[in-house]
Amino acid sequence: MSPASFSGQRDVSYDISCEFDDGMAADIEMQAFDQKYDYGKRAEYQVARLETTYLKKGDGWEKAPTVYQISVLDFNYDGVENADEGTPKSPEKTKSPVSRYAMRTKDGRELANALNIIFVELPKAKGA
Repeated sequence: MSPASFSGQRDVSYDISCEFDDGMAADIEMQAFDQKYDYGKRAEYQVARLETTYLKKGDGWEKAPTVYQISVLDFNYDGVENADEGTPKSPEKTKSPVSRYAMRTKDGRELANALNIIFVELPKAKGA
């Protein structure tokens, strides 16, 4: 039996918000189908939103935890759709099923390592 479909229905997805024993937080999401939107922008929004849920008014920045947006995809993520001129479409385009993204300068220095995005591409894992 398959789920009923209707016009405008979102495909199968599943989200879990969790906190690890060391205090780091994650939103874990599973996507069964490529919904043809920019997953990079969506993941950046999700991880930033997760970060903002931990600080209360008056808290110091040291209370901001390291957070992760982990997306398990049953399709291959092609990378940045609208890359800047001279930037490769997919900077980490490899056969590896796991890609980690963080805020960095052009020469590779990480900013604070507080916002992390991880894509796990199941088709690549099956082929490994």
